[in-house]
Order: sequence, then C-alpha cells, then structure tokens
Amino acid sequence: MKAILVLALCAAVAVSAFEVEVEMDEAPQKKPARVVGNPLMRNKDVIIVPKGDPRARAPPVDAIKIDTSVPEGQWTSPVVELARVLQASTGAYCTASPTNIRSQPTTTGSILLTTTAGERVQITATTERAANGYTWIPVSARGKSGWIVKTLVAVCPSATPPQSTSRTFPLFKQCGQSWSNAFLGTCKKTTCSIGCAVSSVAMILKARGVDTDPGRLNAWLTNNGGFANGCSIYWAKVDALGKTRCQGFQNASFATLCSWVAAGKGVVINVNNGGHWVLATGCDVANNSVRVNDPGYAKTSYPFSAISRQVVYN
Repeated sequence: MKAILVLALCAAVAVSAFEVEVEMDEAPQKKPARVVGNPLMRNKDVIIVPKGDPRARAPPVDAIKIDTSVPEGQWTSPVVELARVLQASTGAYCTASPTNIRSQPTTTGSILLTTTAGERVQITATTERAANGYTWIPVSARGKSGWIVKTLVAVCPSATPPQSTSRTFPLFKQCGQSWSNAFLGTCKKTTCSIGCAVSSVAMILKARGVDTDPGRLNAWLTNNGGFANGCSIYWAKVDALGKTRCQGFQNASFATLCSWVAAGKGVVINVNNGGHWVLATGCDVANNSVRVNDPGYAKTSYPFSAISRQVVYN
C-alpha cells in the first residue's frame, strides 16, 4: 500500500529553505527534496520537517498530498507547487524586465501598470490560466491586482534588509522665500505653487557644494534648456553642473530606496498621488516610512506606500 505524505504549508520560511510540516501514516520523518524544473523557484531547497518540529510553528494554510512511493528526487511537480504557494505568501518575486500586469489573463486585457526591471510583485493565489500561448498567474503591485505571464517573474535576488538611516540636507521651502513669487521656467506659475521638484533638486546640489537655491537653480535651468513645456524640469540637466549623474525614474523597493539614501545618493520621491516631489533624507524601518525634506508642507516623513516613484542621482 502506498504511503501518503500530507504536507501542510507553514509560514516559517528560512533564507535558503522552506520549512513545512509533514504527517505520515507511520512515524514522522524528515526528508529533504530538491526543487527542479520550475523557473519561479530557481532550484531552491524544500525541507520537510516532522510534525511538531519547532520550525513548523505556524498554523497550516494549505495541504498537498505526495505519493511517497515515488523517489524523492522525482517529487518535482507537487513539491514545486508546494514551494510556489508557500513563497507566494512572502511576496518574494520580482520581474526581470519591464513587464505588463493586465486586467485579465490574456494579451487583450487592459494594461494596469508596467513594472520596472527587478520590481517586486506579490503572487496572490495559486490559480493559473492558459491563454494566447502563455500561462498567467494573479499578482498585485503598487496597489493594483491583475495577471502576469508566469515565466516573466522569478525569485527576487537576496536583498540586504532595510536599515534605519538619516542624512543631512539643507531644507529649501517653495513659499515664503525671496524666490517664491518668481515664475518657474517660462510658464505663468510660481515657484511657490509648483516648485517642489526644483526645490528638492536644489537641496541635493547645495549639499554637494553647489552655491545655489531654488531661485538661482530656476534661473539657471530657464537659461540652459532645463524645462519642458515651460516649467516641467528636465531632471538630468543639472548633471552639467558636475555634481550629479541622474539615473532617471525608478520604482524601487523600500530596502533599495533606503540603501540609496544610506549610500549618499540623492533620491527625490513622488508622493500625494503623483502631485508632489520631496527629498528623501532617511528611513524609519520600524514604521516602514521615509524621512524627507518637504519643500511644500510641514511633513517630515511619508509612508513607503505613499511613494509612487523616485528620481535618483548618483
């Protein structure tokens, strides 16, 4: 008679292995298995531990049966599915390149968002759908839920946990200053009303030794082709001053953003549903928030969830 293992998924996840609870018809055993043949897993280890083992300390959230008459090395399909479901709860998947998340599991579904390379996504269920020659899986990212082609996501590279950081930058305000009523670029809107991006970049430049402020930077950008459509900043134009190298728009994880700030990069972040720019000055890991110099408001931090994108200067 074939013995049957019942694998109960548990939330205890190690860095290099998944830990699950095992029940057997006979005495509990401990069996290792190598996960192979699934691009999502990249040959991660799955460790099956005995029922009651302290490492399997969380309540089971799902169960899969494995026929133990099959050699351990051939447990590929059920163990892969087990590991995929378990890791889905950790959100540890990333897109390797810019990838569309669609409203439906088909190439005709509307595009909800396009991820950046290396962006983290959360697999929300084990459901899969086949359409247009692809296998689709449900995911969420940036507060939107949709479908993505399964082969376009992979286990995220190991990342250093975010660390609380704090760096010092001058604080320039848009309003109440000598430059506040000056028109930005060539449009008829003042620095006080729309000068958040220029003010944030001015803080980076000032910290790096450029003798500037929002008023002088506005004038320099106006005279050197630094605005599009009259008053939309060309972010990389200030590289001509010799103190920065703009890396363009980014959509980084909290850990990556914090590492940038800790490394001394200038990180301007977009908040208020895309309507405002502020300068990141540090991270508060305990509260999952980013400390800022805010040129427009009296705020000193924003939750990471409120950040839509970043502009990064090396």
